[in-house]
Amino acid sequence: MPSAMDDKSERTRAIRKAQFNLFDLQANEKKIERSCNELEQEIHREKIKIAQIQAELQNKEKLLESTKQKLQFAQEESARAKKQMNTL
Repeated sequence: MPSAMDDKSERTRAIRKAQFNLFDLQANEKKIERSCNELEQEIHREKIKIAQIQAELQNKEKLLESTKQKLQFAQEESARAKKQMNTL
């Protein structure tokens, strides 16, 4: 028959084991939380980069349209000049 001292000793060991387990779980939780925060920050930085690239792309598309209009104007001017030369 177990004595009161054995029961108390067993209970103390069980409490210590539970405390160590809790400590490990809390440490793991903090590590996962840090990873989560790091990923959120990385995603935020990537979204900023994407927004910057999209803005640059829109500016380049506008520049391309403007350049195409200038080219079309220059081609029309050349065609008029050729036509005028042919009538001379």
